[in-house]
Amino acid sequence: MLRVNLLARDGIPRTWDDAPRIEFPELGLLRAQVMERRGCTVIAVTGPAGTGKTTFLHHARAALAELGYGTVMTGALAEHVLCDPRLSLREWWQLAAGEGLPPQGSAALRRLEGVLPAGIESLPPALRRECIAERLWTALRDAAARGPMAVLVDDAPLLGETATRAVERALAAAARESARIVFVIAADAAWTQRKRHQDLPAAHIALRGFGAADLAGCAPLSEAGPRFRDRFIERTGGLPQYALNALAVFRETGAEKLDALAGLCAEAPADLVRTRLGLLPEARRETLALIGACGRPVSVAFVRRVLGRQGQVLDAQLGALERAGLIRRAGPARVAASDRLVRRIVCEMLPPERLAALHGRIAGALEAEGGLWTEIAMHCMRAGAAEGEHIARAVADLCALGQPEDAAALGAAPPEPPAADAAVAEALARAGQGAAEAAWETLRTAPSATEPYTAWQRSAYGGRIAAAAGRADEARALLAEAESSAARSGFAPLRGRSMLLAGEALLALGDRTAASRALGHACSALEGASPRLAAQSTLCLASLAIDEEEFHQALGCLYRVAEDLEHPIAEDWPVAGENAGRGGRVPGDCRRLLDGGDPEAAQRAFMTLVASGSEDRVAVAWELIELADLLVSYDNDSLALACVAEALRCARGGANEKLLARVRLTAARVSTLLGDYGRAFASLAGAFRGAVLAYDRAGLGAVCLAYARLLRIVGVPELAAHWCAMSRVLSAYGGGARLEADGACEKAWILLAQDRRREAVEAAMQAAGGDTRAGLERKLVIAAAQGGEEGLALAQEVRDAAKAAGIQDLIGEAALILGRAHARRGEHGLLHAIESMQSVAELAQQRKRPELGVRAKIALGELFLARRRHRPAREFLRAAAGDLARLHARVPRAFRSHFIAKSEYREAVEAIGGASSAAASADALLKTC
Repeated sequence: MLRVNLLARDGIPRTWDDAPRIEFPELGLLRAQVMERRGCTVIAVTGPAGTGKTTFLHHARAALAELGYGTVMTGALAEHVLCDPRLSLREWWQLAAGEGLPPQGSAALRRLEGVLPAGIESLPPALRRECIAERLWTALRDAAARGPMAVLVDDAPLLGETATRAVERALAAAARESARIVFVIAADAAWTQRKRHQDLPAAHIALRGFGAADLAGCAPLSEAGPRFRDRFIERTGGLPQYALNALAVFRETGAEKLDALAGLCAEAPADLVRTRLGLLPEARRETLALIGACGRPVSVAFVRRVLGRQGQVLDAQLGALERAGLIRRAGPARVAASDRLVRRIVCEMLPPERLAALHGRIAGALEAEGGLWTEIAMHCMRAGAAEGEHIARAVADLCALGQPEDAAALGAAPPEPPAADAAVAEALARAGQGAAEAAWETLRTAPSATEPYTAWQRSAYGGRIAAAAGRADEARALLAEAESSAARSGFAPLRGRSMLLAGEALLALGDRTAASRALGHACSALEGASPRLAAQSTLCLASLAIDEEEFHQALGCLYRVAEDLEHPIAEDWPVAGENAGRGGRVPGDCRRLLDGGDPEAAQRAFMTLVASGSEDRVAVAWELIELADLLVSYDNDSLALACVAEALRCARGGANEKLLARVRLTAARVSTLLGDYGRAFASLAGAFRGAVLAYDRAGLGAVCLAYARLLRIVGVPELAAHWCAMSRVLSAYGGGARLEADGACEKAWILLAQDRRREAVEAAMQAAGGDTRAGLERKLVIAAAQGGEEGLALAQEVRDAAKAAGIQDLIGEAALILGRAHARRGEHGLLHAIESMQSVAELAQQRKRPELGVRAKIALGELFLARRRHRPAREFLRAAAGDLARLHARVPRAFRSHFIAKSEYREAVEAIGGASSAAASADALLKTC
């Protein structure tokens, strides 16, 4: 809550020449949080624009200083200011440069060598940003070791890339090390809801605007009734920026009637500010324009030099602007515009030629006092007098800071970033073609590297490629050399990258214990500074969790890094390129022919690919896998397995991790159809690992969807729902319309398994796109959920269409729904029900679909049992019991109790209460007779 106090200490009401003083009762909560917690504390300050978050931070700074904290104020820059992290992190940068607190001037900002490690120019931009973040964190940690520190961050979502990395790195490291550092961060709700921030030791302070009681003693509202005050609060939203500007305009324009104040509330906040600035004397508005044009806090001495005014005159102008609430103090003898709105509008009100002249005077003063070249060049540009020297020096600084793309804001083309080592690039290209041995030879025979970063690349990627080639000893030796190179280079972030590559290599070699240890170190080292690579480390840990059948833990890893998966790698992180042969013509032609009712098209497509004379065998392998995926959709598992085997042969042993992941995914889908659930889980674990190691986010989404389907089938729909949701998140990263449609269908099936029929129908009806199978599945879900005559007609339509397309498992599912619907008709539908269910049982036996067969036999047994025909009921249930026992044995132990408790088997296993014994399950089925 915010309160405005218009009374002086002696009780005499303030005049409107004095600015209202805003008090924050929330400061008591901040003090309590700081005093209660001994380690790292993060306090997020949120509220709509105009609630006073920036003002609160300055009050918080004073409160923390009283508690003995050294404070560092940071924040986003103005829209027109070049994004230089030395400006947004000014005080923090000077702390790292050894200048101490408070800041002593601009000299320390220009000396890059005081913060950046030697040789940083040879690093790619992303790694430079990480080095800066690590150096700033080290300086903050060392300062916190001498005494408690506080970092206050204004407008956190608007920080530049380098500043964001520095703040995120400090947050993650301070929380992990329990450093005595307080972070007070003004942000929006989206920032606080990010997955990476939810594990921080954080408190939340939500600022709100004025209430009617807060303004009850404020003239002229004190003279108005409560209804008018309520109306005023409603129109202004209670926002201090809006409300106080409306009151100020009312007073400064000499208005006397409250109706005029009500009319002001209809104006936009920008119009109110423009009205106030128009009433200022010319000299006072010029002073405010200078402060606004600088776009950051500036010293009073700097303002005096630029304007050339005497001290007393300038002090009087600054005092009047401060009392009016248009500027604020930003430290000892430093001032800044009160908010972004004032800063923008005062510059807009100046004629263009006067604003350009003002920027020119600012640039001259900055150059005279040794300011930053980036800031000087920016003001020179706005003055229309940008010179080559200024631009060249500013671009050099931006490149050193890891932000070469910002050189475009100065009208200069950014220089080319350092390219990856040619030998490493060639080796990765060969590895992407499945030729791991050739890739290994490329690196082994390459000339020795001289620069530290190139030497590190050779060792780190050499170890990774050696692991892919199955050379365990060489891989471990090179990875150890890479870690040693990282330590010698002085670039701290390289150690985290070395650990990540080591973890990936050990994962590929099957050394789970060592991989887990390396990946844990990688997560700690990369967290915050490089969220994309930290996400990759976490995905590798998720793969290890899946190997141990810890599906909840793996899912937690995925949720934690989901927001960092859109860009899975840093721009300097080379990976094996995808083969250009993907998406071939043969599978596409086959799909059209199958949809057109030509069942022999699949066999012809397979023979075409096998007989292909293409030299690019990896491209042929991709086409075979795409054909296999298509065949699984059309229930042709035998030919799909033949495609998988031929694809492996074409890929020369499967050294391409992305291709191998797709092969295992297809094999898992076939195993799921055949009821071999244990093998399906094993294949999916390999597919998940391969997709992670290949940085294939779309492939990872397909694996998550396969897990969702498999978990639903084995009786865990709640867990399946989470995996399905994750697959839909990942489908946005290149999965295509087919993966999205399949995910929507699977979501509907899961809702149906949870007996949420109405939601299942809604989910199925919202699904769109996909192939013929996806369209039929949507209708099938609706038929199963609706029942009745509508469901019967829809199931009949699906069965006929599935017969025409040759999709056997959908024929069986539709026939089973038809049989149950006919059974509900009583004796009139008995013959149709028996015919439908027997056709399903025969189809399941022919196509080796045991789970479908179990459900058909149980349905027949229940049908006869309801009509007291015990002999046929006993025969069908005995057969179902045997099939169920065999299926039960194929389910992983962790899910057997869930599998036997599925709703389809509930009546049959009531007698044993869901026991996991296969023999007991069979006995329980027989007892229902």
